[in-house]
Order: sequence, then structure tokens, then C-alpha cells
Amino acid sequence: MEQVTLKASTSPACPKCKNPETYRVPRSFLFKKILTMVPVKRYKCYRCFNQFNLMS
Repeated sequence: MEQVTLKASTSPACPKCKNPETYRVPRSFLFKKILTMVPVKRYKCYRCFNQFNLMS
């Protein structure tokens, strides 16, 4: 039998509801072109739909 190893989620928990199930939101065209040097990642929560930014 093959052993399966589960990895911990790398997406951050929502600061509003503390739900660990979040996903990345794509950057807009303007944000990509103007702020390419700023390491900000935008996330959205599956539960409460809160959008938040994180510095990486």
C-alpha cells in the first residue's frame, strides 16, 4: 500500500473570519504594470468573501 503525505495549506487564513480556505485573486492589468515592484498578493475568503492583501 502506498503512503500519502498531506501538505499544509500555504494560503493564509482570513483576518475577518479566521477561515483557512482562501484563494489568490488575479491582479488587474493596471496593478501589474504600475506596481510590479511591490510584492503584494491579494486573497479572497471562500466563507465570507472578504478580500485582503498580504506582503510577500
